[in-house]
Amino acid sequence: MAKRILMWTIALVILAGSVRAQDTGLPDDSDDILSRPSEHGFRITPGLARILAQQFTKNALIKHYQMDEAKSDEVNELVTRRMMQAAHALDGQGQEFLERLIEEQLVYQKEQGGGGFMPPSFGQEFAKRLVPMMPAIRDVVRGVGQDIRPMLPFKKQLTLARDLMGVNTMLDAFEERMTKWANGEEEALGDPFRTRRPDNKVKLDENGESTALKRSRKTAEEQLEKSRFREWKKYVQQAKQFYQFDDAQAATADSILREYLERAQSIIQDQAWRTRVYQNRVWSTMLLQKPNGRNHPLQAILLNELIEANAPLRELENQLKTRIETIPTHAQRKAADDRLNTWLADKGLELEESEEVAQ
Repeated sequence: MAKRILMWTIALVILAGSVRAQDTGLPDDSDDILSRPSEHGFRITPGLARILAQQFTKNALIKHYQMDEAKSDEVNELVTRRMMQAAHALDGQGQEFLERLIEEQLVYQKEQGGGGFMPPSFGQEFAKRLVPMMPAIRDVVRGVGQDIRPMLPFKKQLTLARDLMGVNTMLDAFEERMTKWANGEEEALGDPFRTRRPDNKVKLDENGESTALKRSRKTAEEQLEKSRFREWKKYVQQAKQFYQFDDAQAATADSILREYLERAQSIIQDQAWRTRVYQNRVWSTMLLQKPNGRNHPLQAILLNELIEANAPLRELENQLKTRIETIPTHAQRKAADDRLNTWLADKGLELEESEEVAQ
């Protein structure tokens, strides 16, 4: 959330800085019409500012911070005021900056076949234009935070305070990086919000392993040992309570459970099975290190492979449940159904007569 607030604020200030105080006239029909840009600058009007404020209120304050929707109008006006203050403070400074940014982005995305923030070659110019605007960015963050904090539930005020601390930390790092870009001290990466250079080498420990790999292996081992058998035990215990088994029936249920636990152990102790599942989980966890790794196409393949590997365990689970369901008598089933229907009726979920007949 902190990064989204930062990006939203920077975009706002760039737009605000594109305002022109006065129009200098319309282009004519002379021969040089293609050799010069239009002379009307992009302006931030109060109406446009309100639309942007409404989007921020809806997507951030109400959705993320659970602000009372009834306060939307008041908050919209407060955020709009902050936006217009920034717009007037930067009146005209960012017009050419905005034009250059849009032009560079569109050309770069066309060359790259879509995607990408801007070409690295524009990074130094981008930074030189943006650094002078940093005070205004900080003012907007601070002002909006002061305005909206009293409007939030107490716990969300604490969340906002934490997020704003994160924004300020990111602003410090961002401004430092932009200053280095502007001075040519650091290669411009093209994406100013990127926190790690693409050519950075992954740090390896004495065993040749990265932190991400060690974390993925640990997660895989935990998932390998996290037995679904706890759910089997819970199912049997709940069946005892639901059907009110007597001592003999409970002993039978425990015996069936032990039998299937032993059969399951023979599967999960098989080295080929363990290697297959372990590698599957390592790959899946490592993929999460990539941008949008959760939705990577390989995740679907890994999930299907995991389902296939666990198929023998699911078959045992189904057999176990079928065996347990043979233990209760007809009278016990009827009594259990009656208790369940009474509980449902108490919750206002009483079955219609037609539904009972259908069953």
